[in-house]
Amino acid sequence: MWSMFGRVNLVLSPVLVVAIVLVLSGCGGSSAPVPGTARVPVHAGGPDTLNWWGNDGADWPDSLDPAVGSNVFAVNTEYLVNANLVKLSYPSLKIVGDLAATWTVSSGGKVYTFAIRPQAKFSNGDTVTAADVKWSLTRALLPSTKSQLAAIYLSHIRGATDVVTGKTQTLSGVKAVGLKTVQITLDSPVAYFLVALANNTGDVLDRRVMLGKPAGTYLTNACVGNVGAGPFKFVCRNNSATRDSFYPTGHTPYMDFVPNPNYYGAKPKIKLHAPVFTTSDAVFRAYQAGELDGATLPASSLNAAKSMKGFINVPQFETDFITPNSQVPPFNNEHCRLAVSYAINRENITRSVLQNSYTPLYDIVPPGISGYFGQEPDIPHYNPVRAKSELAQCPGGLNHVTMTVQNASPDIVREYDAIRTDLRRIGATITIKQLGVIPWLRVVTQNMNATKNQETITQNLWIDDYPDPQDWLTNLLRSNSPNNIGGFKSAEFDSLVDRADIEANAARRATLYRQAAKIALKGGYWIAVGVINGLYVISPRVHGLVAANSWTWPANNDWSKVRLGKS
Repeated sequence: MWSMFGRVNLVLSPVLVVAIVLVLSGCGGSSAPVPGTARVPVHAGGPDTLNWWGNDGADWPDSLDPAVGSNVFAVNTEYLVNANLVKLSYPSLKIVGDLAATWTVSSGGKVYTFAIRPQAKFSNGDTVTAADVKWSLTRALLPSTKSQLAAIYLSHIRGATDVVTGKTQTLSGVKAVGLKTVQITLDSPVAYFLVALANNTGDVLDRRVMLGKPAGTYLTNACVGNVGAGPFKFVCRNNSATRDSFYPTGHTPYMDFVPNPNYYGAKPKIKLHAPVFTTSDAVFRAYQAGELDGATLPASSLNAAKSMKGFINVPQFETDFITPNSQVPPFNNEHCRLAVSYAINRENITRSVLQNSYTPLYDIVPPGISGYFGQEPDIPHYNPVRAKSELAQCPGGLNHVTMTVQNASPDIVREYDAIRTDLRRIGATITIKQLGVIPWLRVVTQNMNATKNQETITQNLWIDDYPDPQDWLTNLLRSNSPNNIGGFKSAEFDSLVDRADIEANAARRATLYRQAAKIALKGGYWIAVGVINGLYVISPRVHGLVAANSWTWPANNDWSKVRLGKS
């Protein structure tokens, strides 16, 4: 996520050749100035400035610390300014070197040796070293960092658990072998290690700058602390540890970026100006007003946008689903869970209510991910007769149940109004509680019994962090995963995903994940709804961007090829 971002764990599928964009449906921002504030002028940086639409979903990212930030807003920004040993290339979704020029893997699949590029430097000129890599990975895992993600994505590095649990501050599985060579040893030969490492939790920070700085908050508030090794760097106004270091008091929030002069690769030739938005419809309004060079679109804007030049509608790895709290009544009963799953008319919701901006989903992983099986007769689907039968066996029925839903998008609000109607038709009464993105994230990023109101059922979203089924099956549903918010527990499921995680044969691995998925679906622990398409419009003046995995992004990650102007 993105856990939510996300972020946005999947197995690469050769079937998926189309570029895929994963952005929270409904993330965006306010296009109207806050009273008493002034908006930054359009094209403030001149004709070489791209007015970027990636800052959406909240009034500011939850954290600009790559070990902590989890929503798409944060991840988009971190990928501009930071670098990792490896990264996914778009639109191919293949792993390529980032800070690492080359790497080798031992015959047993457990030892990875990376050679860091000789020219790799941070934006302040500090050399990127193997010691920086070791320090950054260790820091991400330390309890004091309070990362909900590092313990998942970096868990198979030898010694990671000991660091996470506070037994040691030394990550034994990472060694600096000289100035520019780092060796990472795993506890088992997991097939998805490189795509997991490419997640922003593995980003390399400058330890000379970050030592002694508070995790989570420092980079979020102090612009000058963000001295990454990525293609861009922030334009900072001052050295303060407040948002005033990013944008002046009296203006709505924004970020400005310029090319990083010390970037190891081909330098960007443009600047970025990125206003902050909180709703997707506001992003589109800003695009229509000429304030942005592109926009993510809510389904409500589809008819207005699809005739525009630069309109894009592509599949993406973002799943929309419902998580029941299986630890407390009524959803600790299988019949209560299945009543909901069989009541939902996914075809009507995705085709009619959401105007084909979604695709119906009956599986856990989306199309294009290894292990996807689509719709099968024994998997819950729209069947109101079966739904009523299950409801009749649900102790006490489903009366006045409250479901939490994020309200950042009119699409999601309409979707869950339709789901509420479907449930009413079988005799269940559901109240929808709308939450802003940040409050909703608090619900879906912790065990539902730990929330203030002990939520019983919630709308949920998952954007792949990396293209591998492990990102959905293991990370979201294994019994000990912190992302398993509904409390699903199955020894058989755990055994299947554990075997799949280390299975080298792709076909056998996909079969194991498929078997595990059916356990969760048939038990109603995962109630699938749809796969969210990427809807975008990009100005004809922008060249070199593709609809990519979680955002619009330069083809082959090459910002130097992005240009502005007429064709």
